[in-house]
Amino acid sequence: MIRAVLDTNTIVSGVGWGGSPGAVLDAALAGRFEMVTSPSLLDELRRVLSYPKLQAVIGGADELTELLALASVVINPTETVAVSRDPDDDRLIEAALAANADVIVTCRQLVADGLVPVWGADAHNTASLRTAARLGFREVSRRTYLVRAR
Repeated sequence: MIRAVLDTNTIVSGVGWGGSPGAVLDAALAGRFEMVTSPSLLDELRRVLSYPKLQAVIGGADELTELLALASVVINPTETVAVSRDPDDDRLIEAALAANADVIVTCRQLVADGLVPVWGADAHNTASLRTAARLGFREVSRRTYLVRAR
């Protein structure tokens, strides 16, 4: 079965607004792939869902985070990476490596050849995704998926 680590932006977008991220969450909850997370990613999710503007749309940060933890395999990464200016991106990469994940799902828009953002991603995210590519992940879609090369 495919193992996937979902970025916080994918989860928040899926829960709050549906669309492609919502379809990814639906597929995970239906058991079409194994969703993997870590305590630090769950903490980030809880923190983001607690923002007042998201509480107004989504509500229930603790309950939703607990539900996703129950629906996921929670791993404890033992390897620490510090490759990005955003430590949250490092935690995503750590979880994917520890889980031997097949897929990192993110809502960031990319161009395949250089992992250059089309829109919605700033320079530190681009650097993080380039680093993910060096760690063995490659883009297979211009929309949402980074797949680990086997």
